Amino acid sequence: MDRIRAQEYDLHVNCWIADYPDPDTFLRAALANNDSLEWSEEYTRLVSEAAQLLDQKTRFELYARADRMLCEQAMILPVFYYLCRAYMKPWIRREPKWFARGGCWKDVIIDPH
Repeated sequence: MDRIRAQEYDLHVNCWIADYPDPDTFLRAALANNDSLEWSEEYTRLVSEAAQLLDQKTRFELYARADRMLCEQAMILPVFYYLCRAYMKPWIRREPKWFARGGCWKDVIIDPH
């Protein structure tokens, strides 16, 4: 990480898993977790403003603009995406949310079988 922060690389690989189902988990978190990059003021403004809005339509419009900037300026280049599968028996209802991150099992219902 010291070499990354010192920018002693041409390319480095990192990964991120969504903490919650919202563009914020990738777009705003990228600012906080990639301090080796120089973010544009416009990108920083867009994601900071979107993070404070309650109006979902406007939030998603700002995040979409930020996402386009991220791709166009190639600040981050997604090369692959993880896919996690969970196989559940038919008597399991309300499967755990966020299974890939250990799951949230408190709401799971197991029917008699």
